[in-house]
Amino acid sequence: MSIAFYFLIPLKFLLLFWSSEINLPVAHAVFNSALLDFLVDLIPFILLLIYGRKLLRSEWQKIASLKKYFVNVVLGYLVIEIIVYATWSFFPSPVVGEKIINYATPSIILFSTSGLMAACVEEIGFRYLFLRDFSGRFKDWILLLTSSFIFGFLHIFLSHSFLGTIPYMLIGLVLGLQYVYHKNIWYSMGTHLLNNFMIGTLPAIVVYLMHH
Repeated sequence: MSIAFYFLIPLKFLLLFWSSEINLPVAHAVFNSALLDFLVDLIPFILLLIYGRKLLRSEWQKIASLKKYFVNVVLGYLVIEIIVYATWSFFPSPVVGEKIINYATPSIILFSTSGLMAACVEEIGFRYLFLRDFSGRFKDWILLLTSSFIFGFLHIFLSHSFLGTIPYMLIGLVLGLQYVYHKNIWYSMGTHLLNNFMIGTLPAIVVYLMHH
């Protein structure tokens, strides 16, 4: 395993902090915000592609049945949706609000793929490293809860409050359980990718098509 994996999440933290300090002009705020998100996720994603492509290829080849794989991914996504809407009234968070997109251009659609890149980076950092590389050093349930907590807390840049990160922590728990059960990063990654596609990229595509 590449040591570069250990730098993925810290790098994203630093980039998120950097982006939060930038004062964007009010004009074209949607475009500027989407561009910043895209750059924040692009840099760690490129690092992952350079050092992790062999791992991802190897893990994919271990999947015995694509049908069962996609069924598990969809089920995982549905569980996440239930959690999000069940906790929305108690812990308001942009997890649901992110779906509301009123303005889209081809550039916005491209930038919306930042969520897909983030899913790949976060699954390696929070699931693969915590639940595989650290396995044996600590009890699995401790690693599962710790990774879920840190995963949720990372999203404080979106929720702007600790309570708002709780739905993300629960999402991290679902993804972690997927990895623990299947022992293959593509299960949690697939679910994460589907979720981020549904709340980010797909709405942008739909809005663009509705206005063109």
